[in-house]
Amino acid sequence: MKIVVALGGNALLKRGQVLSAQNQLENIRCAAVQLARLAQEHKL
Repeated sequence: MKIVVALGGNALLKRGQVLSAQNQLENIRCAAVQLARLAQEHKL
């Protein structure tokens, strides 16, 4: 299955989180782990 993913802006923050580079980096790391799992079985 082909999956299209777009990340950026507010998608890198959880609801109520303060806008900071540290928060965005932590959240993108978490997202990258999950995307890597998806990429094992799907086209991203």
